[in-house]
Amino acid sequence: MLKTIGMLLLCTVLMSAPVLAQAQTEHLMYSNGCVNCHGLHGVRTGGMIPSIAGQPEQYLYQVLSGYRDGSLKGTIMNRVMERMDGDRVKALAEGFGRIDVRTVLVAPVSEPVGERHYLEHCAGCHDAPTAGAPWVRGQNVEYTRAVIDDLRKGRRTMSEEMTRAVAALNDAELQSVLTYLAQWTLERSH
Repeated sequence: MLKTIGMLLLCTVLMSAPVLAQAQTEHLMYSNGCVNCHGLHGVRTGGMIPSIAGQPEQYLYQVLSGYRDGSLKGTIMNRVMERMDGDRVKALAEGFGRIDVRTVLVAPVSEPVGERHYLEHCAGCHDAPTAGAPWVRGQNVEYTRAVIDDLRKGRRTMSEEMTRAVAALNDAELQSVLTYLAQWTLERSH
């Protein structure tokens, strides 16, 4: 009987650690006001503020660290992140990266040219979970448009691959990609 009780206690302790870690991460997300701007569970509908749920952890960590050290400029994000230590930045990136989301095509593709350009120039990184690049299908198009504008004007740095992809698209082609992306939405998986 004592052996059975001991095994039950051991299993309870071992199984509670992941639950407690997730609860701490969720508490951290809510206590820092992330949901006030980025939406409940990191999913934001519309506007200039991105959805961050389900983004690759490596990408989130890089962006949050950039806001923290000032190498990436944002409106309020620099002030929010400068108060965070490295462990909190890592916990936020892990927490939001673990949220399970899916992209949903709202209607049949009405922008085949944009879809073709997206598949040719963007999907290789932005649809590949191991690439470390952010996903853009389902992302707020206003935000995506602003980021691309910042990249094109040199206000944000980008990788060589992104430089080539952005340079390969003229304004009309880029607009067709954004129109295609606007046909997608993001939902939290249940």
